[in-house]
Amino acid sequence: MPKRNNKWKVLKKRTAFNNPWRRIDEWTVCRPDGCHSQYFFSISPEIVVIFALTPKKEVAVIYQHHIYEGKKVAALPAGFVEKKSILSTAKAELREETGYVAKNWVKLGRVHLGKWNSNSAHIYLALDAKYDGEQILEPSEDITVTLIPVDKVLQLLNNKYHADSLTVVAAYMALQHLKLL
Repeated sequence: MPKRNNKWKVLKKRTAFNNPWRRIDEWTVCRPDGCHSQYFFSISPEIVVIFALTPKKEVAVIYQHHIYEGKKVAALPAGFVEKKSILSTAKAELREETGYVAKNWVKLGRVHLGKWNSNSAHIYLALDAKYDGEQILEPSEDITVTLIPVDKVLQLLNNKYHADSLTVVAAYMALQHLKLL
C-alpha cells in the first residue's frame, strides 16, 4: 500500500450561518490524499440533559413540540448552557421545563455530539425530584410534563418517536447507574 500523508490542512474557514444558538462554519481543507474538500460544522453551546427521578421512582418526561416532526415528542429536560455553571444550568432547566427540583445530583458523564458538532452534552441524574410549582417556559417552548414509572422508560425509548439521541443516551446512562439494565 502506498504511503499517505496523514496530515489534514485547513486552508480556509468562514461562517456560513450565525444566530444566538447556532453557527455553521464552512472549512476548506486539503485531505491527506492531496484533494480539497469542504466540511460544515455546527458550533453551539454545551448542553445539559436531565434524568429526574422522583421518590416514587417516576421519571419526569417532557413532550415538546418539534416543528419538523409536526407534533409533540418525548424527551428528557434539556437546554443550552449559557453563562451559569453546568450544574446550575441543569437545575434551572429542570425547574423551568418541568416544575421539579432536586437536591441530589449525580453527573453521569459527558458525550460529544459527533464529528460535525463542536459541543458536548452533560448528562445528569437528579434524585428525589419533587414538584415545586408551575413551569417557567420561554415563549418558544410548548412543553407538557408527564411522570413515567422508571421501569417503563425502556418502552418509551423503543418507540420510534423519541425526541433525539441525547434522550436515549441519557436514559441508558441513568438506568445503568441505577442498576436497572
